[in-house]
Amino acid sequence: MGLFSRFFGPPSQDQFAKILLNALRKAGDKRPCQYDPKEFRLIHTEEGEQAGITNLRNLYIEYCNLPKSVRNSMLDRVCRGLLNPMETPEEFEDVKPDLLPTVRSRALIEVFKLEQELAGSDKFELPMLPLTDHLIICLVYDLPTTIRFVNQDNLNHWGVTFEEAFQIALENLKNLPAVMMELNEKLYVLETGDAYDGTRILNKARIRELKFQGDPMALPLSRDCLLLTGSEDTEGLRMMLDIARTKQNEARPLCPIPIRLIGDRWETWLLPVEHPHRGEFKKLELGYLASEYAEQKTLLDKQHEKLGLDIFVASLTVLERQGEFLSYCVWTKDVPSWLPQADYVSLYDSEKEKLRFVRWERLQAVARDSIELLDVYPPRFSVKQFPSEDMIEVMQPEDWSA
Repeated sequence: MGLFSRFFGPPSQDQFAKILLNALRKAGDKRPCQYDPKEFRLIHTEEGEQAGITNLRNLYIEYCNLPKSVRNSMLDRVCRGLLNPMETPEEFEDVKPDLLPTVRSRALIEVFKLEQELAGSDKFELPMLPLTDHLIICLVYDLPTTIRFVNQDNLNHWGVTFEEAFQIALENLKNLPAVMMELNEKLYVLETGDAYDGTRILNKARIRELKFQGDPMALPLSRDCLLLTGSEDTEGLRMMLDIARTKQNEARPLCPIPIRLIGDRWETWLLPVEHPHRGEFKKLELGYLASEYAEQKTLLDKQHEKLGLDIFVASLTVLERQGEFLSYCVWTKDVPSWLPQADYVSLYDSEKEKLRFVRWERLQAVARDSIELLDVYPPRFSVKQFPSEDMIEVMQPEDWSA
């Protein structure tokens, strides 16, 4: 790091870890703590036992994006939340005013589950509702310095069902003030800064009151940014893309895959093939999925190593070919593999030194008996018997060497 960056630019990840550690020490945290640079996290211990993990990625992004004048205040808030976790009230009546829904990426929850399994922790039951292919709804107990997930044990203790608690939380969300900007009568931007802007897609009645060309279309970029436009508004979609590109690296991301309000349901929406912005939205989608698959692969590799399993967890690779953004993964003959869902599968026979690309749909149609959907997200498939030459010919392989 150069002299200018050292004194005037944002800190590096390692520097931020030291900054937060120092802040925790000043706040009175006496627990031994180890910095794990590879996973970018702090591991706390007490009496030789693990006593918590602080993942630093979102905190680091938030810190770097804040003006220097308020960074210390942010650190104070974080330290208070880490050192003084609030106890969940015994009575549901005491919880109700601070109960809220929260929309989160499905991948985030799945990563959390894998991390719990690797750590050997007790199973954490987190009740949730599916919202779209990539988003889910949970409940949280919202306090000034921290937000706590509501788990199944909490609901059982209070004697309420998830559905009952969700309806109360939804009413609380509707009563929260929101800050919304309208840009050129084309795009609505919600950036209230209370960590619930992405969740405001649940306020469907309020969204229907807005003016759109076509159906309401949303991009819940992060917990603090929701974009809305019409499915037939080409200019609004272009503006949405412009903002999405500038916010790709902001803290607490949700999902940059567009969703469309059809009736009373939000559904994942892939723009029509002929749409002028389809390619750029596909690029956002594939970049997001490649990142989620990469994090999943890291954890699955650790899990397989722990269990002594020899399974190749394939990556999702993204490229631009003939003006189109595509994804592919590699299936190598005689190698037990878990494949991500991709546009193409590259079939590799090391003995014949052949590498052939086939469309995913054709692979599934011809070799369906050798492909098993696994119980993981993002979706992966266990593949067994490598396709024969005759089967590959039926799949109409493409030559990408040119």
